[in-house]
Amino acid sequence: MSRSIRFSEGTDALLASAAQLDSLNESYVRNYTSFYSLLESDVASNWRGEDAEAFRIRSEEMRVMFDSLQEIISSYSDALRNAAKANEARMEDSRSAVSHLEFG
Repeated sequence: MSRSIRFSEGTDALLASAAQLDSLNESYVRNYTSFYSLLESDVASNWRGEDAEAFRIRSEEMRVMFDSLQEIISSYSDALRNAAKANEARMEDSRSAVSHLEFG
């Protein structure tokens, strides 16, 4: 027995995955923001010297990569939402075409 496929299930799965990526991205941003807050407050006041300065400089250089990764994750979730919209549009086109079918 074959199983019928509901294309809306695919759309729903894409939207659920996009929402999950958004949630993970928000957590990621909170964590790295927390790291930099800690670095700028507690670590800066308790760790001094050339090694501390080298660590702070390198950490600031890495911030660009953290920001970039956040943007990449966001673009993936946008792509999933766009794919879901395209899938929904194809389903609507199919429904419309079917409604104009004539048998005779």
